[in-house]
Amino acid sequence: MELLDMQSFSNLWYWIVLAVVWASVSYFMMGVPYDMYRQARWHGGQAQEDLITLLKIYIRRVDHILAKSGLFIIAFTFFLISLMVGLGFFYGNEFSQAVLLIFVPACMIAALNVRNCKKVKRLELYNEPDKLYRLMARYRLTVQIIGVVDIVITTFWGIAVNFTRTAIVG
Repeated sequence: MELLDMQSFSNLWYWIVLAVVWASVSYFMMGVPYDMYRQARWHGGQAQEDLITLLKIYIRRVDHILAKSGLFIIAFTFFLISLMVGLGFFYGNEFSQAVLLIFVPACMIAALNVRNCKKVKRLELYNEPDKLYRLMARYRLTVQIIGVVDIVITTFWGIAVNFTRTAIVG
């Protein structure tokens, strides 16, 4: 039962999940793995063609998903955020606070991802690899900054929650 402890900020598994989420999110840039981006930027040729093909496939998938169920996804996301805010901060549920501190920044990254996909398609950056590489590098840097800020905020919030709990119990 200790593995399912709802006191998330004192649970090692929560911190492992937080690290894995941010490592995964920063590794994939608009559906393209970072090593593939690096290979294409350094060597060009077939690696660049593969990157552009994969990016086109990913952008078509994003467009399809948004066209079919974009409004539902947005509405459901805001419902979940509202639910977690209510449970976490009005009712003091630590698990909801912990999930919220991962979920909201991940939603920001998803919105940034969609925005960049739309930009690549609109400006047809497939034909201008240098501009595409700059956009992808900026996207990755932005994701990493959001991740670092989220980890810092989550750490400080977790410390505050743990100190408060210790002060009340102890």
